[in-house]
Amino acid sequence: MQFTSDIDETGQRTRSSQFVADPLMQSAQTAQQSFPQSALYIVGLPIGNAADITLRALWVLDICDHVACEDTRETRKLLDRYGISTPTISVHEHNERSASQKLIDYLAKGERIALVTDAGTPAVSDPGAKAVQSVREAGFRVVPVPGASAVVTALSASGLDSYSFTFAGFVPPSGKARRTALSKLAQKEEAFVLYEAPHRICDLLKDLAGVLHAGRRVVVAPSRTDQKVRNFRCDDGVRFARLGAGSRSAWRICRGCGYAGQE
Repeated sequence: MQFTSDIDETGQRTRSSQFVADPLMQSAQTAQQSFPQSALYIVGLPIGNAADITLRALWVLDICDHVACEDTRETRKLLDRYGISTPTISVHEHNERSASQKLIDYLAKGERIALVTDAGTPAVSDPGAKAVQSVREAGFRVVPVPGASAVVTALSASGLDSYSFTFAGFVPPSGKARRTALSKLAQKEEAFVLYEAPHRICDLLKDLAGVLHAGRRVVVAPSRTDQKVRNFRCDDGVRFARLGAGSRSAWRICRGCGYAGQE
């Protein structure tokens, strides 16, 4: 793919987007918006359905000089789908501190960097928070580009009272720390949301049944929007035991603050 170049207000040459003539981009006036250089863009990506990506996210991914990815192979699939050839670099939980310096070096050269995770929004129960902190401490701008959020997606379809809620992320995988964490969450009056890996989902639901009183509602939602949302009551142990096979994605568990009836 061939990119053209523009000269910005400082006289620096910048990348122009291939989407500049796209009717939707023109309607959104994306080309007229400000996308400063020497900035880290936190870009939310789809959580299963590629059509959920935003126009602004596509534009940013296209004009950035590098895309910092949790997994370059996964992100490249999405970029290729939309014909975006921006180079990728790896920034994940095992190299985040050292990779942050590379991001800062790029930003110091006037580059735009997009930070993404495999799905959803970076730095929230996903790699990225340390990189954002390092970039801020180095004095560079951080620009959020909102996109899909597994937490909000689960709550919006749950039917639970979510005017206030607690997001717990991933609880400890086993042992006393896990029981303690779940017991503390069970004491909350508002809804809470937590994540769990697919191979532990049945164990988690059994653990929840042991700490939540009968009649409390639990909503189990796949972390990807191309899968089905399922609703359960927390005292329904038989159905708990049948859940979890056949999915490689993480699951979101929403617990309500009152009895909400059968499915």
